[in-house]
Amino acid sequence: NNERTNITTYSIYLNYSLTDQFSLETIIPFRLVTNEKILFHGQYDFQPEGGNYIRDADGFGDVVVLGRYSFPILNEEIQMAIGIGLKLPTGDTESQDIYGQRFSDNLQIGSGTLDPIASIFAAYPRGNFLTTTSVLTRVSFQENIYGYKYGNEYHISAAINYNSSNIFFLKNRLNYIYTERDTYQYGEPVQSRGGQSLYYAPGFGIRAPNDLIINIEYPIAIYQKVNEAQLMSDGFLMLNLTYTF
Repeated sequence: NNERTNITTYSIYLNYSLTDQFSLETIIPFRLVTNEKILFHGQYDFQPEGGNYIRDADGFGDVVVLGRYSFPILNEEIQMAIGIGLKLPTGDTESQDIYGQRFSDNLQIGSGTLDPIASIFAAYPRGNFLTTTSVLTRVSFQENIYGYKYGNEYHISAAINYNSSNIFFLKNRLNYIYTERDTYQYGEPVQSRGGQSLYYAPGFGIRAPNDLIINIEYPIAIYQKVNEAQLMSDGFLMLNLTYTF
């Protein structure tokens, strides 16, 4: 089918410190999804002649809200943070193709479910180096209105940053992602969903004037093991802009 899916996400991260230890965080994503493939003759009833078939969707996705509590350990050498929050069902789940047929759930802008999220983070500064590690999980307890349930998701990340100057710093990060298989109503497993990926993400950052920090990373897949045949990315570009006030 020569199938290809492009997903671009622009996210706004808002963090407000209520105290030195407790903060509230909101992530507002805007997603653009394009799926393109070549249909065989008779493969799709609404386009029986086959040919190029494109599905497009865009809009604000599922908003994430988190409460984060920070505290030092080991004589304040290591800074810890624990986060608990929710992924809200704010994204659209009704996107349709040009024939008025609803997309599959994994191409929708939103999930249609309310899911708890938990995270833990640790940072250890030493000289010009900053070592960090984090664990994040999203747990699905419910199906959306179409009977689709997304698999639980787990992220483990470890990174070492090097400050070469007051302006420029280098980044190296490993990120492991494990996603359980999605299910349909009554627990029927979804084919070609779920798996494991390990990414190495080199990058750099620039501390610009006026409290602006620019981060650029390019995660490269170094290990992937997925269920059945799936469309997987070998790498992608991440650009983060952080402004503190």
